[in-house]
Amino acid sequence: MKNTLHLVVSTLLFLAVGTAANAFNVSNENVERRLTQTIAAEQARVLFSAEWEKEVRMRDVMARPPRMGAGNPVIRVAQEKTSCQGMLLAGNQKVAVPATCLKHKDFVLKKVNLIFSNQRKAVGTAQSTYIEGDMGYILVKTEASRGLMGVPVASVREGMALQEVYGNSMTRTLHQFFNSFGVPFKVRRHRIGRQWPKNKLQVGEPVIFNGKLVALVKEVPHWYGTFWGSVSEDSLAIFRR
Repeated sequence: MKNTLHLVVSTLLFLAVGTAANAFNVSNENVERRLTQTIAAEQARVLFSAEWEKEVRMRDVMARPPRMGAGNPVIRVAQEKTSCQGMLLAGNQKVAVPATCLKHKDFVLKKVNLIFSNQRKAVGTAQSTYIEGDMGYILVKTEASRGLMGVPVASVREGMALQEVYGNSMTRTLHQFFNSFGVPFKVRRHRIGRQWPKNKLQVGEPVIFNGKLVALVKEVPHWYGTFWGSVSEDSLAIFRR
């Protein structure tokens, strides 16, 4: 997580220098604000993992129907683990993840694990989680996140797209967001010997706009495309009100 922060800050500094070198009208104040917002978002990142269980019964594994009266006993308990990224929200009482992180086939959630950017850990059960729309939330105790600052959230009305609310500036932000992780603008045609940038986007990656959290990536697209000049938001879990 520290390496990620260093990489982001270095990238922004590089862009700032490059921008000045190309005579773009970007003030030091704007650069400092972007750096501050980026650092604030990075320290609010949380590594989330979930532990799941499912009872496997006799009829689940038998190739033919059991004999009459044989019943359907549990023969074992299957266990799996999943992981994604999350964000500590302002107030330090909740961590947000895409709702997809709190669902896993027909398994039952048994345990959640959180690692904050200060390297403190927290453990919870299914009772400490809940889902609202495309977003999932994990309730946390502030002791684990002491010294950190959760990010504020900007929600939009149900049924509204981010670009409907924020206009062209959001479209530009989403273009930059997907491009920065190597997600192509459209389907790439295969060319022998051509090496495309690797898609580094991950589930749970935050979308920050004007210093506030507006969405999390719920699925990694192969390409992000556009529709009537706007960027597709299908891969995003958007904060709603």
